[in-house]
Amino acid sequence: GQTGLTAQDCHALASLLFKRRKPDEALVWVERGIDLDRQTPHGSTAGHDLGKLHRELLARLNRGTEALDAAWADFQKHPSKYTYDDLMKFVPAPERSAWHEKAMEAAKGADLRSLIELLLDTREMERLAELVRSTADETLERLSHYATEPAAKKLERSHPGLAARLW
Repeated sequence: GQTGLTAQDCHALASLLFKRRKPDEALVWVERGIDLDRQTPHGSTAGHDLGKLHRELLARLNRGTEALDAAWADFQKHPSKYTYDDLMKFVPAPERSAWHEKAMEAAKGADLRSLIELLLDTREMERLAELVRSTADETLERLSHYATEPAAKKLERSHPGLAARLW
């Protein structure tokens, strides 16, 4: 009480309650931690962990639609291969194809490095080729080789000219 409650404290308490199979109580602490995290100017590392735990708890409490909505909101804010994987955990199997297309459309606004990683991870080679084709050389040159080399390797056989641009 004297030092003040932090988002990290809430995450720790929620994690303990989650392990003790008390998801209702854990959810209260997660939501409290998320509120605290929103009050800090730049958020905290606990904010990400709280969001993930929040979705897991919602799913465990048979509130799968809310978990999916939360995962979708997170993906839209920060499209990446990590938020995509998290999103797809909550998508019902028969709807995966439609959600994949929806996510690929929403990801067009992502930063170039994250978008390349996402397209590689989801094996969207034609979308990757179109992205490289439509991106200026100067923009590609500013990317780290950690992003461009894997993309170039994947495009070498099907699109050698685009792979050469990346190399």
